Amino acid sequence: EDPPAVPQPEQGATYAPKLSRENGLLDFCRDAVSLDRQVRAFDPWPGTFTFLRGERLKVLEAEAADASGPPGTVLSDPKRGLLVACGQGALRLVRVHVSGRAAMEARAFLHGHAVAPGTMVG
Repeated sequence: EDPPAVPQPEQGATYAPKLSRENGLLDFCRDAVSLDRQVRAFDPWPGTFTFLRGERLKVLEAEAADASGPPGTVLSDPKRGLLVACGQGALRLVRVHVSGRAAMEARAFLHGHAVAPGTMVG
């Protein structure tokens, strides 16, 4: 059974600003859990992205992980996937999309793009 409807008070109510593509930029200084939520919340619009070697890398799926390092630093080797350090924890990029190519698993992306641990993202 549904709970009874309760009207919201008008005092303090505000409108949320319209989202734009720029809202999808991932800031790795934030914590990994927040970034994981941002990736899920912004799917499909406006989507989330970062930059790798100056090229835009769309992040289609990600998950928070337990690791640490300087924010924006790639932590893992290509065999384990693309793990990026955040302000707290790390974000494992699961599915990504590069312009001109199909969306793919991050591990498949790493087979064609050598990304060494210590590389900066963002």
